[in-house]
Amino acid sequence: MGFVLLALNAYLSEPSLWAVYAISLWDGFFSAIGLTALMASIPHLVGRENIPTAGALSMLVVRIGSVISPAIAGVVIVSFGVTWNYTLAAIGTLCTLITLVTLPNMKPEKGGPQEHPIKSLLDGFTFVFTHKVIRAVVALGTLEAVTQIHSNFVPCVGGNGFWWWGV
Repeated sequence: MGFVLLALNAYLSEPSLWAVYAISLWDGFFSAIGLTALMASIPHLVGRENIPTAGALSMLVVRIGSVISPAIAGVVIVSFGVTWNYTLAAIGTLCTLITLVTLPNMKPEKGGPQEHPIKSLLDGFTFVFTHKVIRAVVALGTLEAVTQIHSNFVPCVGGNGFWWWGV
């Protein structure tokens, strides 16, 4: 959804920097939840005996994608502009969504009364904040995510340098 909104913003005659900030926060939040859900589905999709192989393949794809994607984006931006870059990213994201919709049903087995999702969320936050190691891992992950947000601003870098940092 984030790239669709970034593409729509790029099509405006005066794209909004604040929209880029807001969309980046939105996308970062929901990407974290989505990635967690996707990683949690791996045992169901590949079977417990294949988890190490699936994890290695998943990390390989992520690492290769983190190198190749910016290179492709750079070529697209130089050749066709920022608008096309975000549009192609949005199309790629929608294609990924289509494959996710075709995944099998992975509802948990009924084992008792289901608690409200908000209570589950609050229990998760309580768990994170009461365990020192988990809290540190989440803090480092958050720091990494926040420092990587600049990738959404790469198209904003032009002849004037990194203008949002005043350089």
